[in-house]
Amino acid sequence: MTGVECLRCADHINPEYAWPAVGKIALRTKQKGMSLVERLTTYPLYISDRPSAFFGRFPREALHRLAREDGYAANRAHAEAS
Repeated sequence: MTGVECLRCADHINPEYAWPAVGKIALRTKQKGMSLVERLTTYPLYISDRPSAFFGRFPREALHRLAREDGYAANRAHAEAS
């Protein structure tokens, strides 16, 4: 599955078929034995302790504050699947 775009805006790519609610996506994902995970503005692969060609010191430090150990977002904004 790819990313779920802005949940407060219209789907400009395919306006006839809007994204389902994030809670529904999370539930369907859970039913398949997987979990819906938020990522930050970059992929977890690029968030590491070593110096990076991708980010300067300050953006890297900010990403580390916002990320879990695996590089995904520490805080979630989407609904939990029941």
